[in-house]
Amino acid sequence: MGGAESVSPTPREPVSEDLSSYFNKSAAIVRTYTDRFEHQYARPVMNTSQAFFDDRPISAIFVAIFSTLSFLPAVTFLGISLFIIFASTVTALVFAFLAAAAVVLTLLTCLVSTLIATAFASAFLTFALISSFLFLRIVILVHRDGVLGISAWVSETKQRLIYVSTPRPPTKPPSSKRETGPLLERSDSPSSSVIVVQEMGVISRPSDIKHERELYDDYGAQGSG
Repeated sequence: MGGAESVSPTPREPVSEDLSSYFNKSAAIVRTYTDRFEHQYARPVMNTSQAFFDDRPISAIFVAIFSTLSFLPAVTFLGISLFIIFASTVTALVFAFLAAAAVVLTLLTCLVSTLIATAFASAFLTFALISSFLFLRIVILVHRDGVLGISAWVSETKQRLIYVSTPRPPTKPPSSKRETGPLLERSDSPSSSVIVVQEMGVISRPSDIKHERELYDDYGAQGSG
């Protein structure tokens, strides 16, 4: 009861100390920059103005009043000038982009129209050329065969249409290798059953060759008789 009680610091005391130290540091920084501005800029200007006022008081008063009254118009002029320059630049860019887009769209429209007209002209010329060819063919066939030329023309036209509409396999390039030597080579072996034709790689049966020889012998016998 009679002893002195120790008071423990509350948690708010360190926070207040940190805030006070931070405030002191900020105030010191502000004071440093203020002193630097005062000694480097403000005091020289004030000393120069005071000296100018002492030497020429009337001119100093005129300059002070003129500077005060012209500050707002000068700032307004600068602001309006910068705004006009910025607005003019943006407007010029927008109009230039719109003009370029209009020119490009116009040229694109002309190109598309030209391509469409070219497609129709190509289709018309193709139809006219095919019609002229078919008309020329029917005239030639009728002049040569009479009425039968019409049926021949119809059959020929159908064959042409079938040939055009039927898909064809891709053609292979011809071989560049050509063998030399006699066209026909007959094997000396009695067991051989084919005769090789070397020119185009065609193989013929002996029965076909035998039939041709018989026809040739009959024709020779008739000629000698």
